[in-house]
Amino acid sequence: MQPARDIIVVEGARGSHLDPSVQLQVGKGALAPLTAKWGVDATIPEGSDLSEYEAIAYPFADVAAGMDKPRPDRNIGPDALAAEIAAQLGAPRHFAEILKFFDDVPHRTIVQAWAILREADRLDREVKTGKYVLKKTSP
Repeated sequence: MQPARDIIVVEGARGSHLDPSVQLQVGKGALAPLTAKWGVDATIPEGSDLSEYEAIAYPFADVAAGMDKPRPDRNIGPDALAAEIAAQLGAPRHFAEILKFFDDVPHRTIVQAWAILREADRLDREVKTGKYVLKKTSP
């Protein structure tokens, strides 16, 4: 891959209102958030000898293979789940660990519960590891 040849940048592409870096384009109708997007052509050149390339192993391929299987969703509200997440944060954890631990709960509910903890200013992060912990409360 050669950056000067294999990267394309498209300016003025439709973005998301969730991206704080987008510019809102004012025109007729609703505001359209505009941003730049880029793509990389990292494909094997046509006519290449494929034996020169090594096949990669995808991380978490075994997990992804099982994602098409239906999993039971536990019926729990965000408030109750926030309390359970708080209990899990007795030890430092990455957000991915929380998702894995609560794999029987819809991700939407996990994010809502996480927002409850964040809005209550109960979350803190370890500087060295980036793992989440509960803020220490003063007596």
